[in-house]
Amino acid sequence: MIPKQSLTRLSLPYISHEDTISQTLSLSLTNYLGAKTRQDIDNCDGVFWDGNYLGLERVKIFQHSSIAEKAEILRLCNREILREVYLIEMAGVGYMAKLVSMAESAEERMLYGLFSGEEVIHLAKIGAFLPANPRLTSNNLICHWLEYIPQIEDKAVLLFVLQVVLEGWSLSHYRNLASNCHYPQLSRILYEILADESRHHQVGLKLFHRMELNSGSEAKIIDILELFLQAMQTRPQIFVSAIEKIKGQLSPSSKLRVYEELELESHNSTQLKFLRSLMRNPNSGRIIQQLEARGAFQAFSPEQYLK
Repeated sequence: MIPKQSLTRLSLPYISHEDTISQTLSLSLTNYLGAKTRQDIDNCDGVFWDGNYLGLERVKIFQHSSIAEKAEILRLCNREILREVYLIEMAGVGYMAKLVSMAESAEERMLYGLFSGEEVIHLAKIGAFLPANPRLTSNNLICHWLEYIPQIEDKAVLLFVLQVVLEGWSLSHYRNLASNCHYPQLSRILYEILADESRHHQVGLKLFHRMELNSGSEAKIIDILELFLQAMQTRPQIFVSAIEKIKGQLSPSSKLRVYEELELESHNSTQLKFLRSLMRNPNSGRIIQQLEARGAFQAFSPEQYLK
């Protein structure tokens, strides 16, 4: 179960466009990004990644759908992918701001202040491709994991979990999204974000490398990463949810067939190996051992998605 204290507060309320704060933010973003901070997404079909990239072309129920149904399924999947990116970046704003308050030098405080500002710019750029005020969705546990990470005051835990592991994964994820995106404007934005995120990740690696972990910090990291690894394996459920919204509720046997056709066990096995490699650090040997002992790097079988 995901803990219920909020660190990054992804569910903060949005305020009216007429509010002074909202107006000032809009003006400030215009100064950074130019007069047009939102892309004219009405001129695109909302499908930035196709069925081949998402693995849906292997799914028979998708193959046998009409052209209109396929388009709508793809739009729903694309929107959830972008929503996830948006919420990861929103979590980054809160995380970097927290690190500002935990800084141990004036330079470190300034650096994390700059990083937080970069995350705000990422939000504005990605948010332009989404409906106004994106929010958490019930079927994406990564977003809920970000929302319900315990209130942590342990800098080592924050650095390793969010800046080393999560940002390390996001580098690979964003690179794949950028290189497979069919909309040049969005692809360019993702590559721009990658440049910033790479610096954030490298700083986290260097800072964590010189820290000494106590047993309490290790225990927190293990618990949080076990939840993270579980949540990562549930991400493809957004595709099944999109199919059900268009085709109607699937029977357990039909869902099982979709999970098999998506080849999730093989995909997750590869992803878990990559995440394990991100966790390798002179300070993290026992963390990996404990996660292995808990079976956290074992890929889910298709049947496990039905539980």
